Amino acid sequence: NIAMLHSSLTGAAGHDPYAPCTVAELTAMGFDYWALGHVHKRQVHSSAPWVVMPGNPQGRDIGEAGAKSATLLTIEDGKIAVEEVPTSAVEFRLSALDVTQLPDEDALRRALTAHLAAEAEATVSDAAILRLSLVGSHPRAWQIRRDRDIWEETAQAIAAQTGRLWIEKISFEIGAPQAQGAGRDAV
Repeated sequence: NIAMLHSSLTGAAGHDPYAPCTVAELTAMGFDYWALGHVHKRQVHSSAPWVVMPGNPQGRDIGEAGAKSATLLTIEDGKIAVEEVPTSAVEFRLSALDVTQLPDEDALRRALTAHLAAEAEATVSDAAILRLSLVGSHPRAWQIRRDRDIWEETAQAIAAQTGRLWIEKISFEIGAPQAQGAGRDAV
């Protein structure tokens, strides 16, 4: 017996309560599988019986980050097997690169290339749209922020070379390293 219910259960972050109920209430109903809807993030709430919020097959924006999927049920001999099947053609991702230990722009360029290659490798879907943040401290932070257009173009070109990544936005959350000791002055 399979039941479907559009519900947010007892609530979910970022969602208004919709048809509130508990997992205990659902499991007590005698169904073998509950297919829930409303929240677009996959969650398995119970496996005896199954209570599954399968999520959605394709993220719509950066607020629905990550690879998306559907849930495939196979019923044999009265038993239900549940399998997550990837479905998204594109996934939205948040990505941060810490620039703190990088001594200069060449090292930053190499780190950016390696970081984006790793992001492409980690992409489950055919492609990913990234919101990239450069974070930490860097001795030439003000120059990097000043030349943000050049760094944005550089990152876009590196991402394009992967054949799988697009950069939607880059934020520059970097500052200068803090001076150590008593030698600090107003300048």
